[in-house]
Amino acid sequence: MMEESREPPGNTGKIMSIMPEFIKNSFRSWLPQDSWQIFHLVLLLSFTYAVLSIIQLFWKRQHMVNVLKCFPGPPTHWLYGHVLEMTPEEEFVSARIWTEKYPHCHPIWYGQFLAYLVINHPEYAKAVFSRSDPKSLTVYGFIIPWIGKGLLILDGPKWQQHRKLLTPGFHYDILKPYLTVMAESVKEMLDILEKQISKDNTASVEIFEYVSLMTLDTIMKCAFSYKNILYYIQQDNAYTNTVYDLSYMFNQRLKSPMLHNDFMYWFSSQGRRFRKACRLAHLHTDNVIKERKESLKDEQELEKIMKKRRLDFLDILLCAKDENGNSLPDEDLRAEVDTFMFEGHDTTASGISWLFYCMAQNPEHQQRCREELRELLGQQEHVQWDDLAKMTYTTMCIKESLRLYPPVPQIARELNAPVTFPDGRTLPKGFLAMLGIYNLHRNPEVWENPEVFNPLRFSPENSHGRHPYAFLPFAAGPSSTFSIKYRAANQDSPNSSHITEPQNKTRRQREMESIMGVLGSSWAPPGSLSQLFQLAAAVLILTYVALKASQLFQARQKLIQGFKDFPGPPTHWLYGHVHMMGHQKELRSILKWTEEFPRCFPVWYGGFLAGLAINHPEYVKAVYSRGGKYLYFIDPNTCPTFLPIVLGMSQPKPLVQQPLDPKSLIFYDGLIPWIGKGLLLLDGPKWQQHRKLLTPGFHYETLKSYVTPVAESVKVMLAKWKTVVSKDRDVSVEIYNHVSLMTLDSIMKCAFSFQSNCQMDRSVKSIVISQYRIIRKRQESLKAENEKLCKKKHLDFLDILLLAKDEKGNPLPHEDLRAEVTTFMFAGHDTTASGISWLFYCMAQNPEHQQRCREEIKEVLGDRETIQWDDLGKLTYITMCIKESLRLYPPVPLIGRTLDSPLTFDDGRTLPEGFLVGLCIFAMHRNPEVWDSPEVYDPMRFSPENARLRHPYAYLPFSAGARNCIGQQFAMMEMKVALALTLLKFELKPDPENPSIPMSQIVIRSKNGVHLKLKKLL
Repeated sequence: MMEESREPPGNTGKIMSIMPEFIKNSFRSWLPQDSWQIFHLVLLLSFTYAVLSIIQLFWKRQHMVNVLKCFPGPPTHWLYGHVLEMTPEEEFVSARIWTEKYPHCHPIWYGQFLAYLVINHPEYAKAVFSRSDPKSLTVYGFIIPWIGKGLLILDGPKWQQHRKLLTPGFHYDILKPYLTVMAESVKEMLDILEKQISKDNTASVEIFEYVSLMTLDTIMKCAFSYKNILYYIQQDNAYTNTVYDLSYMFNQRLKSPMLHNDFMYWFSSQGRRFRKACRLAHLHTDNVIKERKESLKDEQELEKIMKKRRLDFLDILLCAKDENGNSLPDEDLRAEVDTFMFEGHDTTASGISWLFYCMAQNPEHQQRCREELRELLGQQEHVQWDDLAKMTYTTMCIKESLRLYPPVPQIARELNAPVTFPDGRTLPKGFLAMLGIYNLHRNPEVWENPEVFNPLRFSPENSHGRHPYAFLPFAAGPSSTFSIKYRAANQDSPNSSHITEPQNKTRRQREMESIMGVLGSSWAPPGSLSQLFQLAAAVLILTYVALKASQLFQARQKLIQGFKDFPGPPTHWLYGHVHMMGHQKELRSILKWTEEFPRCFPVWYGGFLAGLAINHPEYVKAVYSRGGKYLYFIDPNTCPTFLPIVLGMSQPKPLVQQPLDPKSLIFYDGLIPWIGKGLLLLDGPKWQQHRKLLTPGFHYETLKSYVTPVAESVKVMLAKWKTVVSKDRDVSVEIYNHVSLMTLDSIMKCAFSFQSNCQMDRSVKSIVISQYRIIRKRQESLKAENEKLCKKKHLDFLDILLLAKDEKGNPLPHEDLRAEVTTFMFAGHDTTASGISWLFYCMAQNPEHQQRCREEIKEVLGDRETIQWDDLGKLTYITMCIKESLRLYPPVPLIGRTLDSPLTFDDGRTLPEGFLVGLCIFAMHRNPEVWDSPEVYDPMRFSPENARLRHPYAYLPFSAGARNCIGQQFAMMEMKVALALTLLKFELKPDPENPSIPMSQIVIRSKNGVHLKLKKLL
């Protein structure tokens, strides 16, 4: 008995039964069904995220532009802002020029999306630096990986805590005993300098390095009570160099907008160097902390330290406790040590070095300081604490040196509230302000003759009326250095100069702030839809990137495994061999590697693409002699009616066997937008169809008729040369362009029956227009003269294309037609132009062979000035010279294939399916294992007796196998005609002032053209 239905009665039951299926179908309708849909979804979300980020950036930029429009400044570059004018050599020159023009302030743009208001005037400096605005992490964040979040970077209560903690370490009573230690370090430096000068009294010394080591030695003794100086004499030079490198890289990053992003920076070469330098700097400070911590484990040592009347800097840090009785975390401890190690020696080293420089530039002030010191010290050898206050003139000189060369030339703040300047202009909250201390100290509105070294500016009478913010070598405000009187940590931060925000905001204001929060910050307020979308998009992007990275590394591992039996040149971890294969380096590098690896070697194009470069005949044979999948025939019953007439065929004939391995689209894909998928790039049945179709256009009977138009084109070129070459002297001519136009003119006449006149009209536009005009004009003529055209004994290349029909009787599609015309237009003239140009070059370099060729031509032609088809077969020595030229300079130096099945070479090594192989024709033709003295031009290599002994795959200027060059006979005919007619009219000589440098650009060209000297023959 059938079970009774248990569904609820009525519509309720129907709805309940339908609901689960409806939900399933709804999810199926939008959930990705395969990997491609997932990829498209990720791509769409990524694109959306990128668009929103770009909108956010431009919104931020527009906000900055609107804010800064009332602050005029120097003109900006559309992309780099002012960065191009802030190179190390020009930065301070530009700063002085801008300060003279904008004495109060002016904006500076680092790229298009980061701007600062640079302050050059005391009143403007007071408005900002009398407040407690935090330091700008946009600037100082770049050095956090180096010095951590120490006193230099901190803000707020934690800064107050650390400042309060460390201030006792710089009490006057602490500084007094340091004077003797400082004097010892200075004396050690002077002893070293005296030894150098004793060798040569006029020796020039680079003092910054010595001063830097001296200040580091001082800080190690004073702040860290470090006694093991011998170790640091050996090690600290590396530390000071590291500090210099880190400072330089920080400055470079600040001025490189593309490196502001942390992700891009850490993956750049400079980012890696920065991390390495940070590790070296941290190693130094870690050793200092570790040794002191070890000593504190000894209870007697600890008790001794705690009984000190005054603790040094490191004692204070290690003995410090917070409110809960906890010691400083290791991270804070190292940050403070790193900060003080850098600031305590590097800035002081800068100040002392420039002080010495100013003394050297101003000998009268130097002498006055010396007299003051002698008068003060008398017979004393060392300076005492009480003597320092009596060095009045020396102090003035030091201050004047710090005015001209402040150790830190600029400091930055991020406004935590709007600020209004004395002239009424306002800068809003969140904006960046930079105090240009260097600019302020050389501002002509603040200092009279600011470029002159004048210590009397700091005499009591002159200092009395100076603005308190006019001289700020140690910054200003609560965050100034310890040498400025410390302000109490619990002092109220806000003061009367702050402009507070109104508390009663309108609804419109709150809405606008909400919008600005989304578009003007990296993340929207927590919990917002925008933040959730950004998070989801970021996760998807990272997932996609991780999957692609995994896929790439799997592919790389497969390549490494596949090439493990094939040794090759060492690779760069990222670039592979690309950095050694620039236009000028590529051919030289390949020849060098061929000598080391004469059969084959892997070449890496970056880290994830590689191919096996083959440069030996046996290996070439293994690739190009592989059996084909397809065998096609010319069948007079199925092919166009004119083909059997041209070939004189009555029975089907096997012509070409299709090779198993297709051409590598990784090599040739870049050509498709240019020449389309013509015979050069096709594979499979379609390649067979086109090859079968075009072969009759290169039959010997067809080539015979081409000799005359080729000769005409050559004569046009020679006539042009006659106009520039005088009778009584040699003239240097760059022949490559002339030869290229000549071969183009020849191909237009022979293959398209078109008089292009391109040797006279050299514009590319006319040639391109001619190409389309030829096709259109010939198509129109076919409608009226189809029967007449089909009765021609020999059809040219374009005739064959236009009359071709497929199996269904349809003509070639326009796309295929244009691809074949473009392919042949390129391959038919550019490769031949390369061959002829380098042939002429070889003739000029080898005058004895040139003369022998000329004699052979005269013997064959007699009194005739024209050349005929039957003459070509008699030019045996010229043929050998052409072949030797093609050996040294094959027009196409590299051919690529993708293996569609594994390949085993004669030595047993195997290359897996899917791998790339490249036939390096240039390398094989110069392989010392294949050719004796391969760099020597020797046409006798191609004499019949020598050619018989050669490996059949040793000489391949026109490739090999089924896919050899369809136009090679045409190219050889054109080269013979060109050389014969040229040698009858001119003597070719080398031009030593313009040497030809071969490089690979699809075909072999010369970097600076092929320059030869031409001399008319009588």
